[in-house]
Amino acid sequence: MALSFGISFYQLLIFGLSLYFERRDFILLAGSVLFVIGLMPFMPPAYAIAIGGGLFIGIKSFVVHRKKTIQKETGDGICMECGEKTVGKKCPNCD
Repeated sequence: MALSFGISFYQLLIFGLSLYFERRDFILLAGSVLFVIGLMPFMPPAYAIAIGGGLFIGIKSFVVHRKKTIQKETGDGICMECGEKTVGKKCPNCD
C-alpha cells in the first residue's frame, strides 16, 4: 500500500514513532517475547503474538513521547543552582 508521496504505510509508521533500536529496546523486545511465550498455554498463539506486539509498540511509543516531552521542557538545559530552565544559556533567576 503506497501513499501519494511514495512512502509505504509501514515506513510511515516507523518514521512516525521513531522506532530506532537502542540497547534497552532489545531488552524490551526480549521481555515482550518472553511474555508471549508465557501467554501461549492460555490462548491461541496469534492472540498472544498480537498482545505482545501491542505491548512492545505501546511501551516504545510512550517512551518516545515522554522523551520528547522532557526534551521540550528542559530546552537548552537546567540551571545547576536553582533548577530553573535556562533560556539563551542563562538562568532567568540567577543571572
